[in-house]
Amino acid sequence: MKVFIADFDLFATIGGGQTVYRRLVETNPNIDFYYLLLSETANAVRPANAYGVPYREQYDLSDFGKSVKDLQPPKWLYRSFVRASNIAASISGLQFDVIESPDYDQLGIFLRPALSHHNVLFGRTSLSLHGSISTTVRLNWMTEGWEDIALVRQEEMQYRIADIRYGISLSYLDEWRNKAPDIEAH
Repeated sequence: MKVFIADFDLFATIGGGQTVYRRLVETNPNIDFYYLLLSETANAVRPANAYGVPYREQYDLSDFGKSVKDLQPPKWLYRSFVRASNIAASISGLQFDVIESPDYDQLGIFLRPALSHHNVLFGRTSLSLHGSISTTVRLNWMTEGWEDIALVRQEEMQYRIADIRYGISLSYLDEWRNKAPDIEAH
C-alpha cells in the first residue's frame, strides 16, 4: 500500500501533526509513506518506508486575478487552491492508494481536482483530524466570540468531501460528529 501525506518535512519538523504522522509511519512498516520535502534534505534520517518528494512551486498566488473575473473562485479560497495545485504538481504522474491531508491546512477542498489535473492516480482521500485552525485561533488568541467564517467554511467543506476521516482525540471526533452528524468519522 502507498500513502501520500500532503504535509512537509515530517522527519525534520517539530509539531503535533508531524509527530502523529511520524508515529503512523514508524508503526506501519508494511505501508510505504510519501510526503513533501521543503527544507528537509533528501538524505535525512527516516524509516525505510518513508519517502520524501521534493516540493515544486509551479503556481503562485499572484497568478490569480489575471483571468476572467466571473470564473474566479472567491479570494478566501486562493491560498488553498494554489497550495493544493503545487502539491499535486510535485507528485504529478505518481500513483497512491490513499492521499492523506491534515485538517490544520485547508488544502483538502481542492486536492482531488488538482491531483486529477496533474495525472496523479489514487484510490481514496483521507482527512486526518488533528485540530482545526479556526478553533485554535478562537481559543488561544483571546478571540472569544470571534469566528473567521471563511476559514470555518473551508474546514467544513474539507471534512465533507474526504472519503475517510479519522482522529486520535475522541472529544475532537465527537465535536465533528456533532457538526456533521450525517458523515462518519473514526
